[in-house]
Amino acid sequence: MDQEQVQAILSAPSAYRSAIPEKPDNLQYDVHNLIAFDIAPITENDNLLEVSRDNVQLLVNKVFALPSSMTESGIVVDLPAANIPGFLLPRA
Repeated sequence: MDQEQVQAILSAPSAYRSAIPEKPDNLQYDVHNLIAFDIAPITENDNLLEVSRDNVQLLVNKVFALPSSMTESGIVVDLPAANIPGFLLPRA
């Protein structure tokens, strides 16, 4: 790849959306179990894929904001203790 191709790629408008969604962050999080709950109703006009993408992005942003450490396997995030008493997430 030559310099002109690199410049063309860097100057092209991005096809990716921002990592900071435009919707308000009104989710309830259980980062220990890596889940988020959105109790806002979804209307017929809402695009389910866009709402889901924004909610997942907000959860990922929370995970990346947690303390991390370097191990032999790479960077790992220290998940917090469970914060919903009595909630058990079924695992296989």
